[in-house]
Order: sequence, then structure tokens, then C-alpha cells
Amino acid sequence: MKIAKIRSLLQQSLDKQEKICLIKPFNENHTYGFVLAFNDNFVLIHAINNFRFDGYIIMPIYAIKKARISEYEVANLHILKEEGISKDLGIKYPIDLNSWQSIFESIKAHKQFAIVESEQAQVDSFLIGKLEKIGKKN
Repeated sequence: MKIAKIRSLLQQSLDKQEKICLIKPFNENHTYGFVLAFNDNFVLIHAINNFRFDGYIIMPIYAIKKARISEYEVANLHILKEEGISKDLGIKYPIDLNSWQSIFESIKAHKQFAIVESEQAQVDSFLIGKLEKIGKKN
């Protein structure tokens, strides 16, 4: 899928609060959620799993192979509204999406924990915990 189409769907999800499905080339698990913000490099998603919000995901735009908003994704917001869950959509603190360093500094400033997954197809690993030190290569 062309990057222009992916950006168009990200904008649609942001503008209309529509659930989006993001597909990464190196991971068979799709990412479902609502776009809270994006720029030329990163997207911030309020993740959803089984009609419940399930944290936040930040991923580089280049890591998205495909994106879709179907009738199924659109119907999810109606269910969330009926269940009273849609009121929890959003994030309570700003995330600076300019670089990985600014992203981690934003998370650390609010004393949040993070899960960091490898972006390499051949490396299936992740780290979880409190952010202690942030450098240009950490």
C-alpha cells in the first residue's frame, strides 16, 4: 500500500474517530485502535482489544505495510459509545512525536512505564519497565 493512502487513512481515523487496523510487515498480529496523533514519522494509537482500550502504541510510519478502516472498524465506535467506554478515548498527557528520544522523554516525564518491541523481523524481543535514562541511542 502506498504511503499516501496510509496517511490518508490515519487522517480519517483521527478526524472521524474511526477504528483503524494497521498491518506491519514483520508481525502477523495486527494493531487495532484509534489514531490520537501522527506526523511524517510516527503515529500514536489508543490500542483496543476485545472492545476495551489496551494502552497506547507508537510506531514509525515506515513500519506500516497496510492500513484499513472497514465497516467492522467503524461499528466498533458505536459499540464503545453504547458501552460507555468511548469516554476513555484519548491520552491525558502530550507525547512529542518528533523523534524516538522526544517520545521517550514525554513518557518518562509522566512517570509512565513502557514496553519496547524490536522492529527487526529476525529479532522477537521486547523490554518492559520504567524509563531510567534516555540518550540518542538508548
